[in-house]
Amino acid sequence: MEQLGWTLLGAVIGAFLSLGVYLAYEHFITLRSPRAIFGKWFAMWQPTIDTGWDWVSENLVISRRWGKVVIRNSDNSRGYKWEGRARIYEDRFLLGEWKSKKPGAHSGGIFGLTLGFEGNYMCGYFIGPDTASSKIGSGFVLGRTEADVVQAKQRLEKSRIVFPRESTENAS
Repeated sequence: MEQLGWTLLGAVIGAFLSLGVYLAYEHFITLRSPRAIFGKWFAMWQPTIDTGWDWVSENLVISRRWGKVVIRNSDNSRGYKWEGRARIYEDRFLLGEWKSKKPGAHSGGIFGLTLGFEGNYMCGYFIGPDTASSKIGSGFVLGRTEADVVQAKQRLEKSRIVFPRESTENAS
């Protein structure tokens, strides 16, 4: 019986050591990530559930927490409250999940951002539910300054994905 106790203790210690090594590895990988991503940002995005698709503005803080990138918003022009968790890929792509922080809310989704060449803006998309529970995609831009946000919006509008409404193939 004593041998079983020592075996279980060894398994528990081994599990904690493995978890510790994994968390340390993830933390140090995030520390090596480009510093340009972390800090305060201005942001805008398009809630396509609203008439007119008017852009919403807000402030974001992007920080690190144990191998993850954490994004928190504040001062949203329409009162949206959300938080995101992401990973950095290839030192320029930020991919992650977001969720509403309003009490009782259950909306959430995914997002993808690309860091601009000079590190002063990011642009991309987020996907989440609309009021009818179907998925929608919206433009999402971040900038270090408000002028950087304008630059990111221009970049996004030039590269925006557009799908034709009708088939472009010739009917035979």
